[in-house]
Amino acid sequence: REGERGFQDHESYRSWHVVQYYRFLRFFPGGRLLMCISAEDPGLTVKLMNNRNFCSIQGSMFGEYRIKDNVVFCVLHKSKPKKIINKFANRKKKKQAMDYYEAPDQDFLLELTIKGKRALHWKSYKIVSKYKDGRESIEPVNL
Repeated sequence: REGERGFQDHESYRSWHVVQYYRFLRFFPGGRLLMCISAEDPGLTVKLMNNRNFCSIQGSMFGEYRIKDNVVFCVLHKSKPKKIINKFANRKKKKQAMDYYEAPDQDFLLELTIKGKRALHWKSYKIVSKYKDGRESIEPVNL
Protein backbone atom coordinates (compact mmCIF):
# COMPACT_ATOMS: atom_id res chain seq x y z
CA ARG A 1 0.00 0.00 0.00
CA GLU A 2 1.12 3.55 -0.52
CA GLY A 3 2.69 5.24 2.49
CA GLU A 4 2.23 8.79 3.69
CA ARG A 5 4.44 11.54 2.33
CA GLY A 6 6.52 13.56 4.77
CA PHE A 7 7.09 17.31 4.51
CA GLN A 8 10.60 16.75 3.06
CA ASP A 9 9.54 14.27 0.38
CA HIS A 10 9.56 15.45 -3.21
CA GLU A 11 6.57 15.19 -5.53
CA SER A 12 8.17 12.31 -7.45
CA TYR A 13 8.94 10.20 -4.34
CA ARG A 14 6.27 7.83 -3.12
CA SER A 15 6.98 5.39 -0.35
CA TRP A 16 5.37 1.93 -0.43
CA HIS A 17 4.86 -0.57 2.36
CA VAL A 18 4.65 -4.30 1.80
CA VAL A 19 2.14 -5.78 4.23
CA GLN A 20 2.18 -9.51 4.84
CA TYR A 21 -1.05 -11.02 6.18
CA TYR A 22 -1.27 -14.32 8.05
CA ARG A 23 -4.32 -16.57 8.29
CA PHE A 24 -4.52 -18.42 11.61
CA LEU A 25 -6.67 -21.48 12.30
CA ARG A 26 -7.02 -22.72 15.87
CA PHE A 27 -8.61 -26.13 16.34
CA PHE A 28 -10.10 -26.73 19.78
CA PRO A 29 -11.15 -30.12 21.16
CA GLY A 30 -14.78 -31.03 20.54
CA GLY A 31 -14.95 -29.64 17.01
CA ARG A 32 -14.69 -25.88 17.76
CA LEU A 33 -12.65 -23.71 15.36
CA LEU A 34 -11.33 -20.12 15.38
CA MET A 35 -9.98 -18.30 12.31
CA CYS A 36 -8.21 -14.92 12.27
CA ILE A 37 -6.45 -12.88 9.60
CA SER A 38 -3.80 -10.49 10.89
CA ALA A 39 -0.71 -8.59 9.82
CA GLU A 40 0.63 -8.58 13.38
CA ASP A 41 3.48 -10.74 14.66
CA PRO A 42 2.34 -14.40 14.60
CA GLY A 43 3.61 -15.01 18.15
CA LEU A 44 1.47 -12.19 19.55
CA THR A 45 -1.59 -13.17 17.53
CA VAL A 46 -1.51 -16.81 18.63
CA LYS A 47 -1.49 -15.74 22.29
CA LEU A 48 -4.81 -13.92 21.74
CA MET A 49 -6.43 -17.07 20.34
CA ASN A 50 -6.53 -19.11 23.57
CA ASN A 51 -10.23 -18.84 24.40
CA ARG A 52 -12.70 -21.08 22.56
CA ASN A 53 -15.61 -18.64 23.01
CA PHE A 54 -14.03 -15.18 22.62
CA CYS A 55 -11.29 -13.55 20.55
CA SER A 56 -10.38 -9.85 20.75
CA ILE A 57 -8.94 -9.76 17.22
CA GLN A 58 -11.23 -7.79 14.92
CA GLY A 59 -12.80 -9.91 12.19
CA SER A 60 -12.18 -13.26 13.88
CA MET A 61 -14.69 -16.01 13.14
CA PHE A 62 -15.81 -19.07 15.05
CA GLY A 63 -17.15 -22.29 13.64
CA GLU A 64 -17.07 -26.06 13.68
CA TYR A 65 -14.84 -28.67 12.08
CA ARG A 66 -15.00 -32.39 11.36
CA ILE A 67 -12.28 -34.75 10.17
CA LYS A 68 -13.10 -37.54 7.71
CA ASP A 69 -10.22 -39.65 6.38
CA ASN A 70 -7.49 -37.08 5.60
CA VAL A 71 -9.83 -34.16 4.94
CA VAL A 72 -10.81 -31.45 7.46
CA PHE A 73 -14.24 -29.91 6.77
CA CYS A 74 -14.77 -26.48 8.39
CA VAL A 75 -17.79 -24.19 8.60
CA LEU A 76 -17.13 -20.68 9.92
CA HIS A 77 -19.80 -18.10 10.75
CA LYS A 78 -19.30 -14.38 10.43
CA SER A 79 -20.34 -12.75 13.70
CA LYS A 80 -23.24 -10.33 13.46
CA PRO A 81 -22.78 -6.84 14.87
CA LYS A 82 -24.85 -6.18 17.97
CA LYS A 83 -27.62 -3.63 17.51
CA ILE A 84 -27.90 -0.91 20.12
CA ILE A 85 -31.51 -0.39 21.10
CA ASN A 86 -32.49 3.10 22.13
CA LYS A 87 -35.48 2.89 24.47
CA PHE A 88 -36.33 6.53 23.92
CA ALA A 89 -36.25 6.50 20.10
CA ASN A 90 -39.17 8.08 18.34
CA ARG A 91 -41.55 5.38 17.04
CA LYS A 92 -42.56 7.49 14.08
CA LYS A 93 -38.95 7.64 12.88
CA LYS A 94 -38.62 3.86 13.22
CA LYS A 95 -41.53 3.35 10.83
CA GLN A 96 -40.06 5.78 8.32
CA ALA A 97 -36.60 4.17 8.35
CA MET A 98 -35.77 2.18 5.23
CA ASP A 99 -33.22 -0.54 4.57
CA TYR A 100 -31.30 0.47 1.48
CA TYR A 101 -28.83 -2.42 1.50
CA GLU A 102 -29.29 -5.87 2.91
CA ALA A 103 -26.11 -7.42 4.25
CA PRO A 104 -26.42 -11.20 3.94
CA ASP A 105 -25.47 -13.72 6.60
CA GLN A 106 -22.24 -15.34 5.48
CA ASP A 107 -20.82 -18.78 6.15
CA PHE A 108 -17.35 -19.82 5.04
CA LEU A 109 -16.80 -23.43 3.96
CA LEU A 110 -13.23 -24.69 4.02
CA GLU A 111 -11.82 -28.06 3.04
CA LEU A 112 -8.24 -28.80 4.04
CA THR A 113 -6.20 -31.91 3.27
CA ILE A 114 -3.88 -33.30 5.96
CA LYS A 115 -0.41 -33.88 4.47
CA GLY A 116 2.15 -35.61 6.63
CA LYS A 117 2.12 -35.06 10.38
CA ARG A 118 1.83 -31.26 10.68
CA ALA A 119 0.74 -29.74 7.36
CA LEU A 120 -2.64 -28.67 6.00
CA HIS A 121 -3.21 -27.88 2.33
CA TRP A 122 -6.19 -25.99 0.90
CA LYS A 123 -8.60 -28.13 -1.06
CA SER A 124 -11.51 -25.68 -1.47
CA TYR A 125 -12.83 -22.43 -0.02
CA LYS A 126 -16.39 -21.18 -0.57
CA ILE A 127 -18.47 -18.28 0.73
CA VAL A 128 -22.19 -18.94 1.21
CA SER A 129 -24.34 -15.79 1.39
CA LYS A 130 -27.86 -16.20 2.80
CA TYR A 131 -30.38 -13.40 2.30
CA LYS A 132 -33.52 -12.66 4.30
CA ASP A 133 -35.82 -13.45 1.37
CA GLY A 134 -34.49 -17.04 1.20
CA ARG A 135 -31.99 -16.58 -1.64
CA GLU A 136 -28.62 -18.25 -1.24
CA SER A 137 -25.48 -17.82 -3.32
CA ILE A 138 -22.29 -19.88 -3.22
CA GLU A 139 -19.11 -18.19 -4.41
CA PRO A 140 -15.91 -20.25 -4.71
CA VAL A 141 -12.63 -18.50 -3.87
CA ASN A 142 -9.65 -19.16 -6.12
CA LEU A 143 -6.74 -20.57 -4.15
